[in-house]
Amino acid sequence: MRILAENEKFFSRKNLAFLATTVLLVSLVISGISIWTDTQSVRDKFDKDIFLVKQFISQRVASLETVLISMVGIHHSSDKLNVAEFSGISQEILSAYPFISSIFRIEKVPTSETGSFIERMVEQGFIGFKIKSFAADNDAALPWKLPINFIEPLTPISAKALGYNLATSGNAINAITQAIDSGEIAASGPLALTQPDAFSFLVFKAIYQGRYPPETPEDRRNMLSGLVALEMRPEQFFDGIPFDEHQLSIALLQNGNDAPDKNLPLAGNKDLTNKAGRTTLFSLQSQQVIQAYGKIMNITLSRNIGYEVINAWKLATALLFSIVIIFLTFGIYRIRRIASLREEKAAIAIFEEGERFAQVIDTAFDAVITTDKHGKILSWNQQAAKTFGYEKAMVEGQLLLPLILSTESIRKHGEFIAEFFRTANPEKPGFQIEVTGKHKEGNEFPLELSASTSYIGEEYILSIFARDITQRKEAEEKIRQLAYYDSLTNLPNRQSFKIQTDLAIKSAIRNNRIGAVLFIDLDEFKRINDTLGHE
Repeated sequence: MRILAENEKFFSRKNLAFLATTVLLVSLVISGISIWTDTQSVRDKFDKDIFLVKQFISQRVASLETVLISMVGIHHSSDKLNVAEFSGISQEILSAYPFISSIFRIEKVPTSETGSFIERMVEQGFIGFKIKSFAADNDAALPWKLPINFIEPLTPISAKALGYNLATSGNAINAITQAIDSGEIAASGPLALTQPDAFSFLVFKAIYQGRYPPETPEDRRNMLSGLVALEMRPEQFFDGIPFDEHQLSIALLQNGNDAPDKNLPLAGNKDLTNKAGRTTLFSLQSQQVIQAYGKIMNITLSRNIGYEVINAWKLATALLFSIVIIFLTFGIYRIRRIASLREEKAAIAIFEEGERFAQVIDTAFDAVITTDKHGKILSWNQQAAKTFGYEKAMVEGQLLLPLILSTESIRKHGEFIAEFFRTANPEKPGFQIEVTGKHKEGNEFPLELSASTSYIGEEYILSIFARDITQRKEAEEKIRQLAYYDSLTNLPNRQSFKIQTDLAIKSAIRNNRIGAVLFIDLDEFKRINDTLGHE
């Protein structure tokens, strides 16, 4: 009756306040989880788009390298590559890679040969051809001129770039020098080759005389024939970039310098910040940096997420479901309260009985260990600590087999024991096997291991009994030695001979072979025994 009276006070003001607080907190948590799951798919899509944008740019950068290496290889493979052939190859490349605006060829012209070079270009049909400088003629960086002598496609606008001496371009000379001295690919800063406001970038690779590239920067300068360059306009290079409802900005930075060469506008960007009626829940943003040929591309991607991504029906259903679960939980708790009080009393009695049982186990002669069905140690008596060298506090919660068995025994018996643990139930018979035990210090010894299962409450408990059988094995070995070996000579005796002979005969019959027994005698051996004695 006293228990029932206490149970009636369950819905007091204090408990009702607790219930209301719980409902509020759970509602907030459920709302947060529901909103998070709704927005997570948007975050995942954003992360995927970031990867695609970076992959897109990396693939185009790699394509530039492929084209430049191919163009240089064409020059090396043909001793006389005329303009028509080079133009045809260039047209095919531009068709295959539409993000490349133009292909240039730049010739190394010593200052003393400037006149003959101009005459040669005029003979090829470029009437009025002359070498032009970007600014005041400044050839101090290189002892020769580097005029553009080929452009594809050749249009009235692009033809304006013919004859430009790139050695006078402050935005190109560093990249050209790097390309010549290293033999690698290098990219220039922004250049206005044909139109004052139309900026583009050139990517260079040097062409050297001979079949094999020179090894030192000095040799590379001496053997330089010219360069191949690819022109990229930002709006062409980044056209077709895979993004969906992004704000995307890209800036090219000088290598090692935070100041951008120029902010590059990209065709097709979408501005989502000024849409009427759109409320932003949160924003996603990512900074990506790609380095290519001495230039740094700093890529910023962002996306504004509105409240429309939240599924209102799912949120309301989750809240309603959570409130119903809370009330059901409190109702069930009210019903089971009396039962729980009775269980507590029974648990105390079981605990006291368990303490008495544990004291008996702790003084047992064998190592007695209990584990759960996963093989994790629950109890460990004093004999187990003595047998294996681990104190109880060191092993509780640890896996049993790696602590007490040698590597060889785990390999040989581990799967069998683990399967017994996994499928343990009180109706299943136990087992008893001989294995090799392992002490904490590393020494191994013969071990007899047996196991059985039982219920403790509603859980399966496995009882493991382990005994060090070193002395028993030594006694068995001594008996075997006495039975099969001569005590004077320690050689196999007649009984051992008989067993080995039987085995040999059976083996010969089984394998269809012929065997023989040889009898070897020692002459005068009896006289030696009689006169000198057995010792």
